[in-house]
Amino acid sequence: MFATEVVGVTSCRTIAGAWVWVSAVLLLAANVRGAAPASELLLPDTTKLYVRAASLDRLLTNFDKSHLGRFWNGAEMTEFVQHLRALPQMFWTRGERNVGTTCDELRQLAAGEASLATVVFTKDHSASIFLAQVDGRESGARELVTNAIKRLASGGATHAQRAVAGTAVDVVSLRPEKGARRQTVFFVRDGVLGISGDMELVGIVLSRWGKPEGSLSRLGAYRDIMDRCAARAEGVVPDLSWYCDPVQLVTRMRTRETDDEDEVGESARRHGFDGIRGVGGFVHFDDGGLVRHRTVIHAPPPFRSSLRMLSFPPGGDSQPVDWVPSDVSSYLSLSIDVGNVLEHCAAAYDDMIASGAQGTFDGLLKDLRAADGPGVDVKSDLVAHLQDRMELIGRPTVPVSETSEGSVAVFRTHDEPKVAAAVERLMQDDPGATRIRLRGHQQALWKIGEDAEAGSAEGPLKLISSGIMVTRGCLLFANNYESIRSLLTSPAAKTPLSGSAAFRRLNEALAGHRADDVVLRSFSHTDRDLMTSFELLRLGKTEDAEAKYVRWIEGLLAAACGGDSGDVAFKRLPKFESVRHYLGTSGMVGSAHENGWLLEGVLLPPEPK
Repeated sequence: MFATEVVGVTSCRTIAGAWVWVSAVLLLAANVRGAAPASELLLPDTTKLYVRAASLDRLLTNFDKSHLGRFWNGAEMTEFVQHLRALPQMFWTRGERNVGTTCDELRQLAAGEASLATVVFTKDHSASIFLAQVDGRESGARELVTNAIKRLASGGATHAQRAVAGTAVDVVSLRPEKGARRQTVFFVRDGVLGISGDMELVGIVLSRWGKPEGSLSRLGAYRDIMDRCAARAEGVVPDLSWYCDPVQLVTRMRTRETDDEDEVGESARRHGFDGIRGVGGFVHFDDGGLVRHRTVIHAPPPFRSSLRMLSFPPGGDSQPVDWVPSDVSSYLSLSIDVGNVLEHCAAAYDDMIASGAQGTFDGLLKDLRAADGPGVDVKSDLVAHLQDRMELIGRPTVPVSETSEGSVAVFRTHDEPKVAAAVERLMQDDPGATRIRLRGHQQALWKIGEDAEAGSAEGPLKLISSGIMVTRGCLLFANNYESIRSLLTSPAAKTPLSGSAAFRRLNEALAGHRADDVVLRSFSHTDRDLMTSFELLRLGKTEDAEAKYVRWIEGLLAAACGGDSGDVAFKRLPKFESVRHYLGTSGMVGSAHENGWLLEGVLLPPEPK
């Protein structure tokens, strides 16, 4: 379930090494000391993205000890990693051209925390700044700036020095790129080195010196997130901490990439999702190779519009149903008020699924209720008989194809016969539905849609049929009907997931939560969960892929490449079988609080052979 965590963190070594480049990344740090002010006090409360490292040496050392570090640094990945590092459009290469120094030079200089922040001024204007504590090494910092200016000047840049808020600021005007003016601004003050591409942002930071009012540290959403994470960390300093305003950040990125109107931001606000004021958290790499992370979603009530769907009543049984086999790739249990979702999802459905055609969702429900149709009232005949819990089971099929990553959604029922009767009425007269009988099950598996051959001659049968079934006191939905068949007939069902050693080990690592407070629990065999996306990328079969991590990985690399990841040669990836032994299990537990939700997770190394 959480290969996202794996891919993101396994990229940590490369990203952390590239962090120094103001154009897109974060940087370095050693132990915080001296009088240099913390970056959260220098940044304004209009900061929309903030990432901070307390000690790069500790971060990289612990990362290298972890199973993720061994995965990323292993000989099997060398060709692909070297290929990424050599791409000229990658942010670290562009950063070196713009900053005029190297990552190693900055790492040697660092004496404390380092951070990267993005501040949004208007829809069309945002800027980033890198701040690093160099307390006791100010002369070295000034020498680094001098050398950087010389290197940039050799490429045609011009240099001027200004005084801003009593601080000497070096402004380097770079050659225009695509008609746009570019600059790099340096300053050293009170043990802090600052680098930015925006003079206005530098002026704001310098004018804020010694004035905590109006700083990021006083922003309500940020403060709540950091304080809650710190309380759970019990004094352990995070290797990495981060914060973002998700709606503002996504809006800015989308607008910059497309030059269109603020469609994403307007849609988010229209549906109430701007009620999520902030998201952030801590990441720890411990000496034993375990990765622990905490994420807080700051969304104080009241909610409005579609955001009211997010109702997660605490309590109930968050453990897997006893027939879920131990060989699934992932499992998620979410406490959710299904009736509440049905009541408040119409506007979002019409806008995002029906391309803005208002009334589509309500019209669909009306058609299903009609006497000349199935005659099913979804609310009273179906949803009213479901418990307030959804379980999502990852069940990929093999061999790997564009649709082999199957997911099965499971809803436990209060009254299986009534739910089965409603499904029967929905499906029996549907010309696109096919009844399939499974041995040992009274109700049929309904296959919805037709199979089609995959576009590639090398590919296996491409399954496009979804599925629905009522059995064992549950209602099952799947994006691939074969996932339901394989789930119910798995030989591994003799050892249920809830009784497996891997599941028990993960639960022990996530202990410390009252069962009545838990609204979410997840588990992932990371190697199985990542396999489909990894192989589809390697084979170049991602165009029509339904694998859940493919788009995320491609988007991450596109951002790293300045919007164009077309030159990334995924074919240089090794076969997944050669690297899967590095990966273990991962999972999370989620609970609600008065201002939102807290997620705590771990990534465990594989069991010793």
